[in-house]
Amino acid sequence: MMAKILPLKKLPNILMNVADLTRIKQDVAMDDYYILSLSIAPEWQNHGLGTALIQDSEIEAQELGCRSICLDVSYSNTRARALFERLGYRVAASRTSDRFHAVTQAGGLHRMEKRFAE
Repeated sequence: MMAKILPLKKLPNILMNVADLTRIKQDVAMDDYYILSLSIAPEWQNHGLGTALIQDSEIEAQELGCRSICLDVSYSNTRARALFERLGYRVAASRTSDRFHAVTQAGGLHRMEKRFAE
């Protein structure tokens, strides 16, 4: 079963501020489509599911009139970063905090972004 990925701007304002305390807060423009979380169970990795979910999200984002789509990837998740780069995403920003690193051992987060043609 695949969960629907909702754009941040469709969530009620009260939900926009709820985040895991270990997360690094990064702004998301209201005309951006933000993927809050995406993971594939290990036994289903390398079957194209991540690519399919991302491509479906890109179609939905464009249909909603968003100017770009973005998500955060931990420094240590090099496989996911490589996938997003193959799909045309680029690192738009990189951030870390001592607390985030201490709790996750992931170093920090890259904001990956893909802009749509206007």
